[in-house]
Amino acid sequence: MKNRAVVGTLAAVVVAGLVVAGLFAVGSPATARKFKADQERRNRLSQLHFVLASHVRSEGTLPGSLEDVQEELLRRSGFGFDARRDPETGELFEYRREGDRRYEVCAVFHMSSDDRRSRDFGPFPGDVTHEPGRNCYNRTLTDQDVDGAPDFFDGRQFPERIVPDRQEPSPSPSPSPSPSPADETAESPQASPEAAETPAEV
Repeated sequence: MKNRAVVGTLAAVVVAGLVVAGLFAVGSPATARKFKADQERRNRLSQLHFVLASHVRSEGTLPGSLEDVQEELLRRSGFGFDARRDPETGELFEYRREGDRRYEVCAVFHMSSDDRRSRDFGPFPGDVTHEPGRNCYNRTLTDQDVDGAPDFFDGRQFPERIVPDRQEPSPSPSPSPSPSPADETAESPQASPEAAETPAEV
């Protein structure tokens, strides 16, 4: 009984130590939730770039507002969430169209991305570094972004993007191998045994 009590005490001490170490590494549960929300915010800003690239591929230009992004495009994106909206507030990110392919997007973060604890919640794009508070990002969609965007509208893009089926060149007939002397001998007609046994007429 005494051994069991000692083991139970040691286990409780170990668990308590792990909890303290976790709080020391990340902070309180409230702080951990803030780091997690910032990570999700970064992910959505990154995915929003691909959603806007798909919109440009479909419509030829960036939307005037995030509300103009078609619901069908968002539904088919397959992200499982609305990349236009802040994960905590549910509000649309602050967005401004600055050209056919240039835009600015802003978001409010809890923590600094320089805090080493930020990376404990997963990697994030290098262009989404941030400080606590409101951060804005000026971005430009490249041809590679647009051409590589998922075709969420089943080919209802610009006609010039439709590439005709490539016809494979028909293979040239390979020359038939010339028969070898041994083959010619094997194929040459031979006298049948009946002909050899028939006596020649005098």
